[in-house]
Amino acid sequence: PCYLQRQAKDFRFIIPEFTVAPNFEREFFVYKKLGNTEPIYVNRFEIKMKQNSHHFILYDFDPGMPSLLIPDLDKMRDIRNPDGSLNFGNMIQMGYHTFVMGTQTSYLDYSFPEGVAISFPADAKGDFNSHNINKKATAIAGEVYVNLHTTPVANVKKVAKSLNLPNQNLNLAARQRTTVTKSFQFDKKISIISLTSHTHQL
Repeated sequence: PCYLQRQAKDFRFIIPEFTVAPNFEREFFVYKKLGNTEPIYVNRFEIKMKQNSHHFILYDFDPGMPSLLIPDLDKMRDIRNPDGSLNFGNMIQMGYHTFVMGTQTSYLDYSFPEGVAISFPADAKGDFNSHNINKKATAIAGEVYVNLHTTPVANVKKVAKSLNLPNQNLNLAARQRTTVTKSFQFDKKISIISLTSHTHQL
């Protein structure tokens, strides 16, 4: 369900064409090796998806995740059964996800500032997450391409890392505009490169 193509020092991952049933919301994960035999530094990534894609996200797992919950490699894990009910067995790992990169647009080409990159250890793995919505009466196809562009370590002055700052205490009244705030404190100076949001339409 997901395979790798090497392009010089870069990596391309492809989730080949898959079916999204009529009037169905399909979301799945694929745990995949990146294929790097040594540490790599990524300073640019591209994500290309077919229309009707809600998002693509590349996740890592929290180091504290129990080893028994690590999913099988290269196995597509749908979070919905064919009847639309949730497959909770395939959702357990979501509680241990840490965001690496992603998009809610059909195409994204993002480059980090000069001298900045994110690092992946040798033999790294990632949980690839595709989410597609089909509101039509006929089946549609989904497909995802992900390019990770690397740079030599000599070019890296700062290594960027993900910030996971959740706010799960949300109570939103229907048909009203609500402003929710939450503060996070740090014990050292940090630089924020990018902030992402995630939305769903009811």
